[in-house]
Amino acid sequence: MKEKFNTISVIFNITSLIGLVIIYFFSYFIKNNSVHLSSNYLLLLIISFIFVLLLSLAYKLAQAVRFTFSRYFNNLIRVYVIFTCTIFSISFLYRSASYSRLFITLYVSLYFVFFLIFYFLFKLFLKSEILRGKKNNLVIIGAGVLGKNLYYELHNPIYNYKIIGFLDDKPEENNLSDYILGKIDTLEKIINENHINEIFITIPLINENIVKKIIELSNHYGIKIKIILNYYQLYHKNVSMTYCGELPIITIRKVPLENILSRIIKRVFDILFSFVVLFFGFPIYALISIAIKIDSKGPIFFNPFKIGYNKKIFKMFKFRSMVVTPPEIHKNCSTIRNDPRITRFGSFIRKHNLDELPQFFNVLKGEMSVVGPRPHRVSLDKEFQNSIDNYMLRHLIKPGISGWSQTNGWRGPTDTRERMQKRVEHDLWYLENWSFWLDMKIIFLTLFGKKAKNNAF
Repeated sequence: MKEKFNTISVIFNITSLIGLVIIYFFSYFIKNNSVHLSSNYLLLLIISFIFVLLLSLAYKLAQAVRFTFSRYFNNLIRVYVIFTCTIFSISFLYRSASYSRLFITLYVSLYFVFFLIFYFLFKLFLKSEILRGKKNNLVIIGAGVLGKNLYYELHNPIYNYKIIGFLDDKPEENNLSDYILGKIDTLEKIINENHINEIFITIPLINENIVKKIIELSNHYGIKIKIILNYYQLYHKNVSMTYCGELPIITIRKVPLENILSRIIKRVFDILFSFVVLFFGFPIYALISIAIKIDSKGPIFFNPFKIGYNKKIFKMFKFRSMVVTPPEIHKNCSTIRNDPRITRFGSFIRKHNLDELPQFFNVLKGEMSVVGPRPHRVSLDKEFQNSIDNYMLRHLIKPGISGWSQTNGWRGPTDTRERMQKRVEHDLWYLENWSFWLDMKIIFLTLFGKKAKNNAF
């Protein structure tokens, strides 16, 4: 299956890139009545080519085309928005070259239409006999939850299977009972009657003797056999398999940001976004600094030590919003509502999240990200590790200025186990479901969402 999917992905990406080049030349011809590109237009074509390839790989357009149109369309919209913003930015901000606005508008518009039409054409290609060939008859050993899920998954036409039915010694009551052919020991009879090409085993491997007999019988008849592991049932989801030489390795929790391209995209955005905020926000930084000095005695910045990526300790930058207190107090005493330590101006900047602005320096240093789980103090980290399930998994990615838990109302004090557990659950969901588009959504909700301001004091 993997080899087939890799072939499909290569065909999809090559064909889509050829289409992109054709659209580019067509748009240029409409505007200039010529296909001889000038050097600046050739440069833009090369940038477009590379950028579309990277975005298609990052957002897995080739994989999405195998499923529903809505799934493909959602991924396409994300690619299109980023691509269009990039092209318009280059064409309007790059002053060393002049690009026709008519050409740019026509180019990005036709690009979107092309990928919509391309989906349906590629779907027809996937369903064609040229790619699919003759259907394979298969039987599934095990009619439990794992076998049931496999049954529905293999109904996708891309797999090109004809499911003969199930064999199970203790079938569960479900809506697939009509497809159960009998017990496992009738496998040889089923093979002879139905010309079986493949067998999928979904029963637990603890049934060693049964599995061994199935494998021996399959080898005797020259039938391909596949074993579906039930790790994802034990650990819920995001299980992936890789290989170290010939040894299979199961990764229990898949983290999208382990992908190098995803990390590059997130880091580039962090740098650009932080630079813009620091550059254009300089007057605000200056006014807040002056107001802090007028409001109370002490330094402008407060620098608590936090736990970051891979459990490394770093010094965070924040605008000071409290009166200066001894280290043993602010290290171990969480902020509470109507906390007497908060100054008058400190209350204002905390309510509007302005005390967090200096953390963009931490982002530029690579210690934090714009979006991610909020970092905690060292003392709290050790406490929560022992009391909250899966807490330490938050450190698999960089902490953020804002995060999914904050935008869903789980910011503020961690005075109860429920509040802390909810925060961790949301952080882990973000860790497992990261995308550039999700980061954009979190930034928007941080600025304009009501829940993001809950428990701000």
